[in-house]
Amino acid sequence: MKIAAGAAKGLEHLHDKANPPVIYRDLKCSAIDNSRAAGEHNLVAWARPLFKDRRKFAQMADPLLHGQYPVRGLYQALAVAAMCVQEQPNMRPLIADVVTALSYLASQKYDPETHPVQGSRTGSSTPRTRREQ
Repeated sequence: MKIAAGAAKGLEHLHDKANPPVIYRDLKCSAIDNSRAAGEHNLVAWARPLFKDRRKFAQMADPLLHGQYPVRGLYQALAVAAMCVQEQPNMRPLIADVVTALSYLASQKYDPETHPVQGSRTGSSTPRTRREQ
């Protein structure tokens, strides 16, 4: 989360604070990975269907974390990610709002002794969407 927040801060500086502003159009969220299986090369195309099913959210977490992350933090990070990969650019959040959200998530402390890890609970305490209610 600290890396993501730092990258967002860098983009915010280039877009909103540099004079003249710099729009770096070659930074794409779709991070192409030819080492993955066919159909998984484009990160956004791979993730979009997973955003639709909360039971699949854990598949989008970095496997190197080995489930050692707060489930609520994952849900919040994925909410930011889902907004950032909207098809229509005008539906995406302002970079300043992304910085605020990611900075908050990066500041959260995680203690595996006091917070359940992925797989140890169903995530039933997370806010439900209108459709789920």
